[in-house]
Amino acid sequence: MRCKLFMGTLIGMAMDWFISLPDGHVTSFAQLSQLFREQYIANWAPPAADLHDVVPHDNDPMVISVVTAGRKVYRVLVDQGISADVMFWSTFNKLQLSPDLLRPYTGCLYGFAGDQVEVRDYLELRTTFTDGTTSRTENIRYLVVNANSAYNILLGRPTLNRLRGCRRHDT
Repeated sequence: MRCKLFMGTLIGMAMDWFISLPDGHVTSFAQLSQLFREQYIANWAPPAADLHDVVPHDNDPMVISVVTAGRKVYRVLVDQGISADVMFWSTFNKLQLSPDLLRPYTGCLYGFAGDQVEVRDYLELRTTFTDGTTSRTENIRYLVVNANSAYNILLGRPTLNRLRGCRRHDT
């Protein structure tokens, strides 16, 4: 019953997405909710009006979008305090990447609280960065981790150094 009510709230692209689901693919409302969130939260970008009058500060996190695996990925956190480039398992699945792309990784990765994070392996993907007028594509090695995050990808020092985005402070 809830699935039928849910369908009544959809319009446009969301309705097209719902109609394109294969028959019998969704067996519960919980599954439908999860599929919907994966489809639209990963592809959501804030409207330009929401960014009007926002004054950036030096300490604000930098959140960008990139193109990788042929798709635009939003909510990419750039953080020079991270020692690796990370793709979350949920993002890997949303991009519909083949598990055959994964290469073994035997190291450990620790989160902010010092807890060990499950690394599923790593993969290299061509990733494009653009400012709207110029672009640059690099092979990025992502550790694929099984953890929850508000972001799809974390870009750390390896990519920043490759793009020459980190400034060294001379003392």
